Amino acid sequence: MSQATALTPRNGRASATSSTPVNDSISSPSVLVDTNPDLNPLTSSSPEAQYNFVGDENILPSQRRLAEITELIHTASLLHDDVIDNAITRRSSSSANLQFGNKMAVLAGDFLLGRASVALARLRDPEVTELLATVIANLVEGEFMQLKNTAADEKNPVFTDETISYYLQKTYLKTGSLISKSCRAAALLGDSVPEVVEAAYSYGRNLGLAFQLVDDMLDYTITDAELGKPAGADLQLGLATAPLLFAWKENPELGPMVGRKFSREGDVQRARDFVYQSDGAGKTRALAQEYADKAAAAISSFPESEAKAGLIQMCEKTMNRRK
Repeated sequence: MSQATALTPRNGRASATSSTPVNDSISSPSVLVDTNPDLNPLTSSSPEAQYNFVGDENILPSQRRLAEITELIHTASLLHDDVIDNAITRRSSSSANLQFGNKMAVLAGDFLLGRASVALARLRDPEVTELLATVIANLVEGEFMQLKNTAADEKNPVFTDETISYYLQKTYLKTGSLISKSCRAAALLGDSVPEVVEAAYSYGRNLGLAFQLVDDMLDYTITDAELGKPAGADLQLGLATAPLLFAWKENPELGPMVGRKFSREGDVQRARDFVYQSDGAGKTRALAQEYADKAAAAISSFPESEAKAGLIQMCEKTMNRRK
């Protein structure tokens, strides 16, 4: 996003003053150590500050640091999620909580969030700081929403249009918020005009929703080995994701199972059967494609570049991914 917005109109935002310009180069490893760039500035002449990535000339150091912060927050959320879900695998390897225990996994996630917060503050941009701070809150809010499958959390719920809306809002908070607000922040740090900032946000929001919809679909359509984590885990955890919701819309008898979070013997298999019979996975994929198309359309006005092509390709890869 930083590269794609580099060729768009500038806005001329005022930035906070500091003894060291925020866009002086910052070395990648320093994001994990307690180094204040004002006291220990790393200039572009410093050997440790050289990235030497071909084609990255248009990316500001502050935007690169933002990308690092985004990854720290994302990794922290995965560590915490695996503890909450009692997960045993992550990306085809043993999860951190299985290898090191829940306490260490939680503390590791907390450490990454702490370092991300320090690095974020040192960008010295109040609007960007607010954006990424709300992401952390959104992740927790989305996790709270996931504790129940419907807004009212009834024992015998009935499918309504609000059911899908609740799911999509939870999905935005847990997945779309980080992507969309990071894209928005990248455009802000690049001093883009408001129209470009909004386009960047829209791209990230729609891509995030498409990504999670595909993730929920894959839980029903591929094997553990392909997915890199246990397939079919959502129902085991009591979660009604998009494929199940589409099946529920056509099969009201799923309501009681949703209400008791598939806790009775046989519930999980019956629910899966309903999903297959109603093509819930196919309908989920179709909805994901709508959001992927919206993401690509959001940046249609950006100047043609390799970066823009890469963003569009990311939409295609999201739809074609198998893990």
